[in-house]
Amino acid sequence: MRRKIKRPYILLLSLPIINGSIGITLLHIIIKYNINLDVSVAILLLGLSFIIVSSTVTYSFFVKLLDAESKYKLIEKQLNCQLEHYKKLEEKRAQFFEAVHDFKNHLYCMHYLHKHNNRDELTDYIEKLLEVSSTGNILDTGNPVIDALISEKISLAKRKDIEIEWELSLPADIKIDYIDFCAILGNSLDNAIEACERITGKKKKKAITLSMDYKNPYVVIAIANTYDRKESKKRKKLASSGFKTQLHGFGLKSIKRAVKKYSGNVMVRKEKGLYHLTIVMAVSQRDTEPSPVSHDTLH
Repeated sequence: MRRKIKRPYILLLSLPIINGSIGITLLHIIIKYNINLDVSVAILLLGLSFIIVSSTVTYSFFVKLLDAESKYKLIEKQLNCQLEHYKKLEEKRAQFFEAVHDFKNHLYCMHYLHKHNNRDELTDYIEKLLEVSSTGNILDTGNPVIDALISEKISLAKRKDIEIEWELSLPADIKIDYIDFCAILGNSLDNAIEACERITGKKKKKAITLSMDYKNPYVVIAIANTYDRKESKKRKKLASSGFKTQLHGFGLKSIKRAVKKYSGNVMVRKEKGLYHLTIVMAVSQRDTEPSPVSHDTLH
């Protein structure tokens, strides 16, 4: 099935043809009617001005269109993450209330196992109940978008057998555009996960640590991940800073552009087999205290 080309893209592609046609037409008129030099120069300058203005306007429109499409994609991704996050919350809560409803039956079962000295089975039974009643790796910072995004990345890391640790302390309502936060945190964690994926060898550890803290008026994001040194040296885009190696392409541009909005800095270093990414941004809050989230480890 062929993909349809959108009208703005057709306009951009046809612009050189249109401008060329205008130029040729002007020259044809000048030659055909033997127009004097002064008038010819005026006509050519007028035509050239039109070409420059039309090209500038069209290019500006095209850049805005690309930026809008990028934002729409981020919003769609953000909403999908939130939806998945809420589904997991609902599943956990449903399991918890089922366990509460059956609490009396569970007591009978535990009493029976205890009475007959089935300690191993009793321990296993209790552990399963605790697992059901726990919210597990579902985060609750008070920021639903951040919770959803990080939860999705934690699940992704788990599926790829990457160990991940996190410690978060953020205000319940910080004044930051969630599209920007999604671009910064999403791209940074994606790059860390990709670096871990490239690690070869069973003995080599795949691990990521994430830390987010609020030190009025700054949000500090720190991400560290293991990487394959040999594979890294083979990559053509290897740079001495390590920044261009791991954070590249549109992801890098998106992170830098978003951080710049908040007068922030992006710092990267390699140390003892780890990539360290630190982002500092000036972000205000609405008279709320930081909401600590229990730090955890996921294997």
